[in-house]
Amino acid sequence: MQMLKIYKFWMVMVAAFLSACGGGGGLPGNQTGDAQLRVYPPISAVTVPVGAGYAAVEIRGGDRPYAVFSNHPAISVTLVDGNIMQIRALAAIDSGSTGTAGGTTPKAWFTDKNGIKTVEIQVSTFTIPLNNTIPGSIVLLPNETRSGVVSSGFAPYTYSSANNGVATISGNSSGQYTITGVAAGSTTVQVTDAVGAKVTINVEVRSAPVVELEVTPASGSGRVGSSLVFDIKGGVAPYTVLSNSPSVATASVSGRTLTVQLLLVGSTSLVVRDATGATKTVGVTATAIQSTPLIITPPSQEVADTSTADVVYTLGDGVPPFIPVVPLANQTLVRPEISSDNTKLTLKVGSQGNRCVTGDQTIVVQVFDQTGVAKNATLVIRDTGAACP
Repeated sequence: MQMLKIYKFWMVMVAAFLSACGGGGGLPGNQTGDAQLRVYPPISAVTVPVGAGYAAVEIRGGDRPYAVFSNHPAISVTLVDGNIMQIRALAAIDSGSTGTAGGTTPKAWFTDKNGIKTVEIQVSTFTIPLNNTIPGSIVLLPNETRSGVVSSGFAPYTYSSANNGVATISGNSSGQYTITGVAAGSTTVQVTDAVGAKVTINVEVRSAPVVELEVTPASGSGRVGSSLVFDIKGGVAPYTVLSNSPSVATASVSGRTLTVQLLLVGSTSLVVRDATGATKTVGVTATAIQSTPLIITPPSQEVADTSTADVVYTLGDGVPPFIPVVPLANQTLVRPEISSDNTKLTLKVGSQGNRCVTGDQTIVVQVFDQTGVAKNATLVIRDTGAACP
């Protein structure tokens, strides 16, 4: 009788255990072995650049196959390797990198085969700013030239002048350009990259030398959120100031004091102008608040153009998820991928199916973290002389 009671007790315990596990037949309705549908890293928002690069989010749990969705035409989502959702920005969101466009908050999400939906990921975008070596306003004499270079952004670049009778601008597809003064007057010239990012330069052509003007110190730097103060000397009051990149720094003038607010990591130029049109350029740099910037190891690698092997870099520190950006002109040779744990950057063979080049070629891949700070990973493809397929 005592043994019968013990047997009944254990049968009740086994039945309770099987009931808690969903029965004794394995994992019905859950092919992954993990019932919780979720994303990794566990994020609810992501920022991606317009025109190139993507954010990779790993899908875990639930029942495969998964399906990915976006509620906004500017946001493209792709399912890769069955459980990696790649989020791309095809165009800038109308109202900026945060907020809504037409009343719709841009989002991406996915479901498993049972239609179970995971958390929606809010997507914001940013246009990669164009770094320009010429300040936002310049003064020229007739037939005087000023040469500059636009970096970052996406080639090819195009150039235009609002009034070719005052000043002209010409350049090549890689961002090297020259502005030439024609006759006295004022106009603007513009550089535009392949995805529509623009740099506008105010040009004044004068028939007489400009008046001497001084701003001290000549440059300054500080962390995002701080301010810088400069003194204006010489010239003729009142003074005005123009920031070449207002997203990086804004500036105002009170009397002979120039105050600069640092808003976003990066460098830009401020142009101080007096009442006669004399100008002085001040360089400012805003550094990141974080103390652990992204590290790419090694920073540069080499491969033969006959190689189709993956080239792998290690990523450390920074604020993930990371976004790799390859210039459009190099996407035939390399295709970047960030691992789901954001610790590896892999450069795979690009759209032409091989890395065959004529002459050695250097490719620079920019890797952005979520603060907007970019680090470069360089790949040098060596021409072996082998015939291209």
